[in-house]
Amino acid sequence: KGYLQRKPVAANKFGAHMASVSQKGAQQMPIQVTGAAWSAIRLDDKHVRVILMDQGYLDPQARQARIIFNHQQPKRATDILSQQRLNINASGVELTVPAGSLRFIDIAY
Repeated sequence: KGYLQRKPVAANKFGAHMASVSQKGAQQMPIQVTGAAWSAIRLDDKHVRVILMDQGYLDPQARQARIIFNHQQPKRATDILSQQRLNINASGVELTVPAGSLRFIDIAY
């Protein structure tokens, strides 16, 4: 809705405008991630797969990532490669993405 209104934004205010629009949009998403590059795929009504990656192409390093649940607290979170069950707390799930690597996390509701 907001971006389709096509209101002009002055160049010197564009950065702040985009930050505001992005923050509002992020709150509407069921999942947010901080600390790592990510993608989320809804597998069905009760499962979401989150792919986390070390975004440091030129400076690979372990990344401390946090998956945040905005609207619905999941029942469990599992790393599908290691089969490790991850601890879910009030702030979400905190985990490490190894340097130059990916993690695939299944979220079950």
